[in-house]
Amino acid sequence: MKATRVFLSIGILVFILPTAFGQFGASAHLLSGQADNWEWTPPISSQDRIELVGSGWQGGIDYWFRLKNTRIEFLPTLAVSQQSQTTGQSPFTLESQIQGVHFFFNTNIYFMDLSGDCDCPTFSKEGPTLQKGLFLQLSPGYSLFDFELTDNESGQTYEANDGAFSIGAGLGFDLGLSDFFTFTPMAGLRYYPSVTWETLNGESGIIFPSEVEAESNLIQYHVGLRLGFRLDN
Repeated sequence: MKATRVFLSIGILVFILPTAFGQFGASAHLLSGQADNWEWTPPISSQDRIELVGSGWQGGIDYWFRLKNTRIEFLPTLAVSQQSQTTGQSPFTLESQIQGVHFFFNTNIYFMDLSGDCDCPTFSKEGPTLQKGLFLQLSPGYSLFDFELTDNESGQTYEANDGAFSIGAGLGFDLGLSDFFTFTPMAGLRYYPSVTWETLNGESGIIFPSEVEAESNLIQYHVGLRLGFRLDN
């Protein structure tokens, strides 16, 4: 948790000065996920399926800038997230929770309008809306994770943490509400090649099937909205 607070504090300071006079945004997403080595489907129906990633939410803030003559735009983003899941049947249940602090370098590529001259992202100039608004987003990133696993029978909580690189991809569509606001629905996924949840290695005393391992890839699916604000008009 200490590393998470430091990361968050630095990120907030990075965003305060440029957003005071530029273009920035806030986003909210719903998350779901899967991790090959943090899931297990039993061979017989009387056993409980293990699925530790669960669903949740993500919120973020970003700062916007773009290339001068090409419609490739950059939105460095600081985000926080939480996902949770319940495994088993009462009273023998495990509550899993994954909290994250993330830095994403979101890059929006307007592939239908790369040489366009619109006054984006608020569309003050005329032109086909679909051509101007549709984009592909590519997004390298780095995340700090805090993991919690609670054995509800004993009341014991086990904590772990890790940091991991990722790559994301998605599609979005900008809708200019005015010269000052842009509304953007979007959907995509983020892939982490390797994340380690140390609690799952068996040393904590919680025994999982051999198919469940501490290290796994992780995929997060997201759908959400971004509201962009322009203060330099």
